Amino acid sequence: MAGEVVFNTSMVGYQEALSDPSYANQLLTFTYPLIGTYGVDMTRNQSTGVLAQCAIVHTLENEPGPDGETLNDYLLKYHVPGIQGVDTRQLTKHIRQSHTMQAVLLNQPLVDDFDTVYTKLFAQCQKPPQLGHATYHSKATHPKHVVMIDLAPNKALSTP
Repeated sequence: MAGEVVFNTSMVGYQEALSDPSYANQLLTFTYPLIGTYGVDMTRNQSTGVLAQCAIVHTLENEPGPDGETLNDYLLKYHVPGIQGVDTRQLTKHIRQSHTMQAVLLNQPLVDDFDTVYTKLFAQCQKPPQLGHATYHSKATHPKHVVMIDLAPNKALSTP
């Protein structure tokens, strides 16, 4: 796998992050140390499947979700590799200091120069982001409204 290494600092929502189109073709690092603690629920996908290139975690838990599927099962189903035992908080600090980082995840030693391997793997591994539907329609029968909410107490704006 090859792509940009990015991180997610959420304590929950690992399935949503892995299937989020904004993480497409990226190597996704989770800073929270225990990932996989509540399994997978297929109704929580943000797209048609896992769009991240891989999952990088400190500790992978294999608790089943409502349908009995673990995070490991979920990754295997979509042919997405993962790696555990990584000091993800230290990796995150490094990413923050170095900014954009290209990386490859291999199961063998790197024999060619990095740029050659990266270019070749990245071209082979790219996944186009796909949502469940091309267009989403409102089921409302009244005129559409745009609502903005300020999370400060007692403040909400609505415009027709």
